[in-house]
Amino acid sequence: MDAHRLGHRSRVAQRVEAFYPQLLLSKEKQSARSSAPPALRVRGLGFCYPRWPRRRKEDFALQDLSFEVPQGLSLGLLGANGSGKSTLLACLGGALIPTGGEIEWLGKKTLSLELQQEIGLLPEAELPFPWMSASSFLNMTARVIGIPKNEGKARTRALLQEFGLENAGRKPHGKLSKGMRRRLGLAVALLQEPSILLLDEPLSGMDPVGVEAVRGTLERHRKKGGTAVVSTHQLEELEDLFDRILVLDQGRIVGFGSIEEVLGREGAWTFELEGTEGDRVLPLLQPLLNEGVRLKSFGPSRQALGRFLLNLRKGR
Repeated sequence: MDAHRLGHRSRVAQRVEAFYPQLLLSKEKQSARSSAPPALRVRGLGFCYPRWPRRRKEDFALQDLSFEVPQGLSLGLLGANGSGKSTLLACLGGALIPTGGEIEWLGKKTLSLELQQEIGLLPEAELPFPWMSASSFLNMTARVIGIPKNEGKARTRALLQEFGLENAGRKPHGKLSKGMRRRLGLAVALLQEPSILLLDEPLSGMDPVGVEAVRGTLERHRKKGGTAVVSTHQLEELEDLFDRILVLDQGRIVGFGSIEEVLGREGAWTFELEGTEGDRVLPLLQPLLNEGVRLKSFGPSRQALGRFLLNLRKGR
C-alpha cells in the first residue's frame, strides 16, 4: 500500500476517533468484571461552557450532580430540551471534560483504553462520512477500533440484520431516513460488544419497527447484565426497561429513583384492555367510576397502529 493511501486511512481513523472518543485502537477485553463497585458513580459533577466576550454570565449546563448506577441496571435520563441530558452523556462518554466533580466507571476515575472498550456511545450528532454505505461505515469503524477483519465483517452482517438495514447496506447512509441513521448509529455503538451503553435519544425519528429494534437491543443488553444510560423524550416506550430515572431541569437533578418514587402520588394508572369490543368496556369501568375514579380518555389505543405495522413487518 502506498504512502498516500496509508496517510488517507490515518486521517480517516483520526476523524472517527474524534467523533467517537470511546472508540480507540484497543487490546482484548478483560474477561473478568468486578461486581463490587457501581457501574457509574457521579459526585458533584458540573460543566460550564466557555464565556464568550458578549456573554455576561457563565453558562452552567450541569450543576452539582451526584448519583450512582449499580452494575446491570438501566437509567433513563429525562428532562426538557436544554435541561442538560446531552451534555451529561457527553461528559460520561469522554467527549466533554467536566469543569468540576468526579466521574467513576467501575470504580475507576480514569477513562483508560480498557475501560473505553466497555462503553458504547450513541451521540446526538449525525454520523460522519455520509457518502459511505452503512456496511462500509461499520466495517471501517470495526477496523479502527481494532476488531480483526473477518470478525468485523461478521459483526457488521449481524448488526445490519438485527436493525433491519440489510437492504440499505450498500446505500450511502447520508441518504437513509433519520430513523435508519439512528439505527445505524446504535449498531456502531454495539460493534465492540460493550457492557455499558450511553444512548442519546435513540428513538428520535424512529417508526414502530425501529422502536421495537431498540427495545430488543436494550432487553438483550439487560439480560446479559449490561448497564445502560439512556436519554429519551418517549418514556412511555421504554419505561418498563428502566430500573431508575433521573430528571434534569436547568442542569440540576430534580428527581432520581424508580418511576414510582419519582412520580409519587402524581402518577396516573393506565388500564389497557386488549381484544375487547367497545360496547363491552364501559360496564367494566362503571365500578371504578362509581368510586370516584376520574376517566381522562376512552377509545382505541394509539399503539394499535404501531402493532399493526410490526405485524406487517413480521408477515403476520
